[in-house]
Amino acid sequence: MAVEDTLSLAYCDDGPLAYCVSQGVCYLKPDEDPSSTKILKALRPVGSMIYTTGRTWRGPQGGLWAEVDVARNPGEMGWALVEGPGFNLRGPALIDPGSDGASQLIGIRWLKDPPLFSCLMPKTATIGNLVDALCARTGLNPKELRKVVPAHFK
Repeated sequence: MAVEDTLSLAYCDDGPLAYCVSQGVCYLKPDEDPSSTKILKALRPVGSMIYTTGRTWRGPQGGLWAEVDVARNPGEMGWALVEGPGFNLRGPALIDPGSDGASQLIGIRWLKDPPLFSCLMPKTATIGNLVDALCARTGLNPKELRKVVPAHFK
């Protein structure tokens, strides 16, 4: 079987036409060929949209990639990582906003300051899931985070 035939078996054309950035970072393959090994890491605001053609591709390591719609994403081309191993992510990088497991935008702030941290999480997520996501993205130690007000603030 030719390489092209093997790649075509991994394509699927029934994916969403838009995704929300869930973790403030996006991994892109700036190539028409999804099997390209060049991957760029780009910062994107949590909740921002990536428009796609609906075509997805599952890579050899299990990563799911969506083809970027160049007509709706000026200046971008190629494939965007939806979810997959090896990128130091907790959960998917992109979330289908039309999925049944509705997500919500979570922002952590100090008093009235702008948010220090934001992420998209399923409505079924727990505080523990939020702590895991916060620690994964910031390097904080989960044992140092508490759900109660420290005694010296009372």
